[in-house]
Amino acid sequence: DPARPTTLYAGTNRGVYRSVDGAASWTEASNGILRDAFGSSYIYTLAIDPLQTRTIYAGTLLGVFKSQDGGQTWEEKTSILRIGLRPSVEALALDPQNPRVLYAGAGYSGLSSTLFKSQDGGDSWAPLTVGLSDALISSIAVSRQEPQAVYASTRGQGVFASSDGGVTWRRVGQTVLETHVAAVAVGGASNLVYAAGMRRGFYR
Repeated sequence: DPARPTTLYAGTNRGVYRSVDGAASWTEASNGILRDAFGSSYIYTLAIDPLQTRTIYAGTLLGVFKSQDGGQTWEEKTSILRIGLRPSVEALALDPQNPRVLYAGAGYSGLSSTLFKSQDGGDSWAPLTVGLSDALISSIAVSRQEPQAVYASTRGQGVFASSDGGVTWRRVGQTVLETHVAAVAVGGASNLVYAAGMRRGFYR
């Protein structure tokens, strides 16, 4: 939690856990997050609102969930269904200047992925597809200085970049990057980008 550094959140295959004492102790904080048929709540990613830090988003095996009370309760924010399937959301990112703007990478049956954008805190979503492949999205990064600059790493197609808030995309770094990229991050300047390859190395 940026406002309370001793408050930490961990996403696990058994739900969300929270510590309020700098990781000395943990309690489960998953009330409202759906579980699968085996009783598990796989939490792939967490994103904290930098302005209202008790607001947290969780990308899970069964969609996006939102807490507005520091993880005590959660509500589903997944109107991003396709042909009746629940999306597995492994990537989430907030606009650091306007945290009601949210990006989510939603995978379907492990076969394809679609990037979605919400401009109302997850209440509604719109797909972003122009120039973007359907490769599985592993992470999303938004520039703090220029939030219209957005990057998405994929498993199979490298990294894509957008300069207009996700409306259009282009693939970048084909001659340098490997195709399977685990994570992407933006540095102090919007054009300083880091990528973690899944097989060969780390890139800037």
